[in-house]
Amino acid sequence: MTTLNINGQSYQVDVPLDTPLLWVLRDILFLTGTKYGCGIAVCWACTVHVNSKVEKSCDYTVGAAAGKTITTIEGLSPEGTHPLQKAWIAEQAPQCGYCQSGMLMQAAALLLEKPHPSDGDINAAMKNVCVCGTYQCVKESPADEVLAMATVVKVRGSAYRRPGARMLMNADGPSAGMISGGCLENDARERARDVMQTGEPVLVTYDATVPDDIVFGLGLRCNGIVQVLIEPLFAGDEGGLLAFLAACVARRQIGRIATVFQSDDFPPGARLMRWPDGSVTSSCDDCVLSAALLKAFQENASRRTAIRTIDLPDGRAAGVLLETVAPPVALTIFGAADDAIPVVQLAKSIGWHVTVVDARPTYATAERFPNADAVHCLRPEALLTSPHVVIPPESMVMIMTHSFT
Repeated sequence: MTTLNINGQSYQVDVPLDTPLLWVLRDILFLTGTKYGCGIAVCWACTVHVNSKVEKSCDYTVGAAAGKTITTIEGLSPEGTHPLQKAWIAEQAPQCGYCQSGMLMQAAALLLEKPHPSDGDINAAMKNVCVCGTYQCVKESPADEVLAMATVVKVRGSAYRRPGARMLMNADGPSAGMISGGCLENDARERARDVMQTGEPVLVTYDATVPDDIVFGLGLRCNGIVQVLIEPLFAGDEGGLLAFLAACVARRQIGRIATVFQSDDFPPGARLMRWPDGSVTSSCDDCVLSAALLKAFQENASRRTAIRTIDLPDGRAAGVLLETVAPPVALTIFGAADDAIPVVQLAKSIGWHVTVVDARPTYATAERFPNADAVHCLRPEALLTSPHVVIPPESMVMIMTHSFT
């Protein structure tokens, strides 16, 4: 008997040691996602990972695989939610689909080695034969950067950040945003690397009230309980969370998000979003849950964030974070003298939308205010009729010139 470690499980197989691994996968263990193509180790349709390296399973023996970690397409993501699988769908890569599992495994190994592959890296790595000619679509898929988003979804007691705080990370380590005062970020980055590799979201609980919790090695001093959802994202996903947040900023309108973070019935990260234009999209296939989330939007419309347990009529339940994503604070500065320059810089550093207005053409220039969202050279009397300067009721106004008083 030979023990094989496949997709995190141990299997005992009674076959000769020179048996190709492909035969065992398909005919004995019924893991048929790995395909038989040419049978002579040329087409790569049978690609699997052995200790995170690509191997052709038609030419890799059971004896060589014993004691090693084997991953097949079934183990890449049991729910089919790996970022590459999503990118494959977005790029409409599959045609007949027969070679695609091998291509996905090849691309996944490439991204593990090179999170930001060049065109040359992709061309060199993707050796798979595709009779349908899907090469260009396949080439575009690995080029989408895999990211991870950490979101504070629930807090009990004292904590530095509240639900809705986010930190965006890539595979190389840099990040944007914070989920604590610096205590949790390094641990979140380590966990994010696993999330970006596996494509599976995780819910992490940091409990400073328990003496043996991991937070005592992280320096957390807030004496509270913080739950953080870490999920994979694709930079190029036009219907994903990043695109939604960008739309709220670009349109300067409110959007709403409902995110499942804890449930025995639904995957963490399942999400419903009401976009600034009023359209609604959902990553959850369950129409009953989607309807319940829409109802929760209405019941919590006046709240910036809310944590709710959604109980469905059939007994299923989900812990959900409801968020209202407000547009950036709008600041209009009247006056473009030198004292306005640091004010613009400070406002932009905290994400505000800044407009500068001044009647003097030598002052009101984009060169003097490169960080401003808009710079207008207008006289005071022109403000009432100008289509370029729109001041919403909720905007802030700062007058830094005598000409507007």
